[in-house]
Amino acid sequence: MSTQSTQYNNIGGHYDSIKQLPGNLLDTATLLTYVGDIEGLEVLDLACGSGFYSRKAIQRGARRVVGLDISSSMIEAACRECEGDSRMEFLCCRLQQAAEWEQVEMWRNVFANLKPGGRCIGITTNFDMLEHPFPKGHQFGLEWKILKHVPGGVKFKMSAAVSPPFDIEAYMLSKEVYESSAREAGFSLLEWLDPIDPKDPRIDFKTMSRNMPSKYFQAWRAVE
Repeated sequence: MSTQSTQYNNIGGHYDSIKQLPGNLLDTATLLTYVGDIEGLEVLDLACGSGFYSRKAIQRGARRVVGLDISSSMIEAACRECEGDSRMEFLCCRLQQAAEWEQVEMWRNVFANLKPGGRCIGITTNFDMLEHPFPKGHQFGLEWKILKHVPGGVKFKMSAAVSPPFDIEAYMLSKEVYESSAREAGFSLLEWLDPIDPKDPRIDFKTMSRNMPSKYFQAWRAVE
């Protein structure tokens, strides 16, 4: 079992508590705005966790959603939360790649599972923090610490100030790594998207926009 799957198994169903932090409220508003009209479409939710966005896709009219995650505990939580809705299916799987921070095989899998004209919309950590000091102390319910440098980025620990609190170790990679990996996998363009103000009284969007925890993107598979 990988370190990545082990840490998410330990978090399990508690992960959804992070969805109420300011940064995640912003993530939800931004992703759902760019997802737009998906009435009658099929959706693949990669790194689905406990199925939060899978359920949102169904609420927005998706015909079918398949969620994939490396954590069996996350998949169990997703299955519980979907309450037997047959339009959603959740599977535990592990992407084989040379190193956890390498992106090309991930993008190849995304490309292979998109129909011509299909679109990938996603979220990643804000690589601008590679060029500037990490925030000190808890910022919007999150705290960041660099653990080590890897090719094209860093491995970091993110601590979430939720109840119960938990830590996640992951990789933050440069903009160039994402773009070159997507291009090598067959995507002609990886487009970076502006955040959307959720107009939520719990969020100071102006303050948050100066120190965003996330970046958003979309990539299209060309019509053949």
